[in-house]
Amino acid sequence: MCGVVGYVGPAGKNVMYRGFGGIQHRGQSATGVSSLDAGIGQIIRTAKVHGQAPLLLKDGTFQDMGGETWIGHTRYPTQGTDTRMNIQPHYKSSTRGKVSVVINGDTFNMGALKNFLRKDAYKIYTENDAETFAAVVMWHVVEKRMDLPEAIIRAMHMVRGAFSGLLISEWDEHLYAFRDSYGIRPLYFAQISDSRGIYYAVASETVAIYAMLEYMDLNDPFGDVRIDELREVLPGEVLAIKPRGFKSYNFDGPTQSRLCIMERIYLMRPDSLIDLQRRISIATFRHASGAASFAQHGIKPDVFCCIPRSGRYGSLGFAGAAGVMYDEPVIQNRDLSAEEQQARDFIGQRGRLEKLRVIYDRVYGKHVGTGDDTVVEAITSRRIVRILRANGVRELDFFSFAPPYRYPCHYGLHTKDPFTLVAARSGSHAEIERWVGCPVHYLDLDRIYAIDGMDRNNFCDACFTGNYPIPLEDVI
Repeated sequence: MCGVVGYVGPAGKNVMYRGFGGIQHRGQSATGVSSLDAGIGQIIRTAKVHGQAPLLLKDGTFQDMGGETWIGHTRYPTQGTDTRMNIQPHYKSSTRGKVSVVINGDTFNMGALKNFLRKDAYKIYTENDAETFAAVVMWHVVEKRMDLPEAIIRAMHMVRGAFSGLLISEWDEHLYAFRDSYGIRPLYFAQISDSRGIYYAVASETVAIYAMLEYMDLNDPFGDVRIDELREVLPGEVLAIKPRGFKSYNFDGPTQSRLCIMERIYLMRPDSLIDLQRRISIATFRHASGAASFAQHGIKPDVFCCIPRSGRYGSLGFAGAAGVMYDEPVIQNRDLSAEEQQARDFIGQRGRLEKLRVIYDRVYGKHVGTGDDTVVEAITSRRIVRILRANGVRELDFFSFAPPYRYPCHYGLHTKDPFTLVAARSGSHAEIERWVGCPVHYLDLDRIYAIDGMDRNNFCDACFTGNYPIPLEDVI
């Protein structure tokens, strides 16, 4: 899981910086940005920092960047070591100039692609699939003399996995936005206008687009900034965006919408929209999942609480449906730095027990229910249970607002090793409960799909079912 954001319009540096704030939760390991600056001869410039977007403000390269076409990326390492070499954007050069690419997702045939490129002396210097994608595009441009839309589509045929991404080049004024033919990773496009003109924004989540819009509105003297169009980039679609308009190119093959169900359950920010027409948010979906959990299990604790920065809306939904008190007795340690407090506990991260504290008298002697969006490794779940028990709870139940996470993800999450998944390595539900330290109650997948009449054929739920929409014969 990473985040991408792009912008075509004036004041690009400031608008992009606000956009990063809307996708920072998708990757806090590193931040990178490229701009296409027509003012200095159509040159791509790139700035990269280890850590979150505010560090860009101290970066001299970023401060010197200009132009009206920008792409950016927040990194959460699913491939390659966490080094500067692997920070996106990645680029490839030829006699025509550079292409710069950012991608959210995962490619699982990188070995085959590297072997293909090596035959024509196209070297890959990083461990990141974005560079490989850029090289495949460049190969089609140089060796097959294709224009960029066709080269991107050819690359989409060759690259196996889940990806949504953005691309700019030094010989073409467009920003290209593209999404794999299954649409597993999200990507949204907006046309924005005000009294001065029309601008375009692309991002992994709508919250980033609205963050950009808010900045533009605050700096518009007439206050008439508006979104004229907001939609998904369709599965298999390539959008070519320039300052004076955009054009859509279609993938010349079968397409099907199979959005990752974990985007709704866990990955997206609560204020992101999932139904653009009715403006229904992720928070509303997760609230309904909590209510569905009570409907399934019917357990009424004395008090229900969430895990900080996770599971809050599901817990509110459970408590409301059950008619029990909702409380937040588990709090973050205020002695941590501001950056540590804001940091999200990503899958695969450990060592943060000191981050949490419990308000003793809110739980002592009570039957406590606690909930989280999902239970993957169960490391955080186990810690929460231990510190609640240490504060004298009388009885404890743990609720996951998702089914058991049993199968590795090869489409963009850092869960490739099944041994790290508590539901995969455990021989029974009782063994899961022994690891967590209390009764664990999962939400049935059918109940998730019953929320707002979701069509399960439009989602990838391989992590729960093992039904992978993209065949994995290339996975070693």
